Amino acid sequence: MKSNMLTMTLSLTAIACCMGLALGLVHKFTAEPIAMQQEAQRAEALEAVLPLTEGAAFGEPEEITVNGDSRPVTLYPAIGPDGSLLGASIQTWTVDGFSGEIIVMAGIDAEGRITGYRVLQSGETPGLGDKASQWFQADTEAGASGHTRSIIGTSAPLKVTKDGGTIDGITAATITSRAFLDAINRARSAWEIYASGADEGTLQH
Repeated sequence: MKSNMLTMTLSLTAIACCMGLALGLVHKFTAEPIAMQQEAQRAEALEAVLPLTEGAAFGEPEEITVNGDSRPVTLYPAIGPDGSLLGASIQTWTVDGFSGEIIVMAGIDAEGRITGYRVLQSGETPGLGDKASQWFQADTEAGASGHTRSIIGTSAPLKVTKDGGTIDGITAATITSRAFLDAINRARSAWEIYASGADEGTLQH
């Protein structure tokens, strides 16, 4: 009996070790391709949300923490050929999504207006919360009530209509809508901090 138990224990240990080794190998061979894919996605999103004029380029990224957050957003300043600040692409985030973290790249021009966005990471519900990737950039005009789905061209802090704002949230996905706008507002706050420093001449480009 003891012999059988020992054999079973050794077998289970060997299986666990093999599984651990296999998972380690899978991670080793997939981590780099995944990281490369994420970097390519980020690089593409930079200019997709804030198209650059000829001769302009993105400067070195800046980590900016706002509202007492425990983690920063990453701001990529857009610099014109004459050294002027044209705006920024900002990788922002929220942890308040229905399924947790949402990461967004948002473009903001020199006047502080949203020029575009790209959802980089989201686990929101398919067919509901995942509509955020398109919903808020819909080309819709504000109605008589002043409500609209689109955040493009806006320059003020954003709230959904259910919270007294002007943005129509995703149908049946209010939590995701609030979280998405939280990420955009975080990017806007980071831009205001950065632009203020640039105006005061305290930033290097």
